[in-house]
Amino acid sequence: MKYAPVMEVAVHIGYPKAASTTLQKHLFHKHSELNNLGNYPTANIGIDSEEIDCEASYLKYKELKQFYSNILQLDDIEYAFSKNDAVFNTYVLPRMSADKINIFSHEGFLATFFSNADRGDKAKRLCSFFREPKIMIIIRNQLEMIKSQYADWPFDPRAFMMRRAVDINEWIQIDIRTPESKNFIRSLNYYYVINYYVSLFGEQNVRVFLFEEMVNNLERFANDISDFLGITAAQTRAILSNKHENKARNIQLRSQTINSDNVNQLYNYFRQINKSLMNIYHLNLADYDYPF
Repeated sequence: MKYAPVMEVAVHIGYPKAASTTLQKHLFHKHSELNNLGNYPTANIGIDSEEIDCEASYLKYKELKQFYSNILQLDDIEYAFSKNDAVFNTYVLPRMSADKINIFSHEGFLATFFSNADRGDKAKRLCSFFREPKIMIIIRNQLEMIKSQYADWPFDPRAFMMRRAVDINEWIQIDIRTPESKNFIRSLNYYYVINYYVSLFGEQNVRVFLFEEMVNNLERFANDISDFLGITAAQTRAILSNKHENKARNIQLRSQTINSDNVNQLYNYFRQINKSLMNIYHLNLADYDYPF
């Protein structure tokens, strides 16, 4: 059952490693025109500020966490019996606002590690609850995304819990050989992901933002995201200014060099994807050295 149409909804779906924690703990939680019903991280692998607001809905209400967990963690068979509609209607819907934009946020929608790896399943489940939400996708240079993910968890990506340490070049080769449904590198095919969400929610309701613009051109990033959400840009800029959560803990791991063979393989995979993104969605990827 979909929510009452008088309520405005926006959903931030990730990507992981693309400023999710900064947006969740600051913009989504603090902007006066937003009603934050999204994830509020408190225990990242990286370094966070000491700021934690225990009044955040995600921390106060276990049913809200359960709503996300059902969508993001369960396979199709388990989800069919999760009664997530009842969780939404009984516990989530009463906390939505008719006066503010209701923000739902979780990077797990686009994650392949530590969640149900089928991103299509998660998108369709989201679609079953919201009629025409605004979908926010934050993307990042794929090579920098790989380095960031590796620095957080530099272990064999086929079996994270075994914690067999590998260098970044072995990590990349192992991941490339991993079945596609659980393959991190292929999950960074932004073009496929964006098109899929457009097919579900409509082109006018899906907007892509660049992580690099948040870092290097905050005014443009704040203006663009505020325009999409329909909120005051000056407040967005003020909230995000000088904010950086989930900083890399191990700089040495973060600075490992990807060898030329792997760089060439990654460029060959991402080149056409990124050209299509530039041409169709008018994203200025060339300014930030995305693979071409």
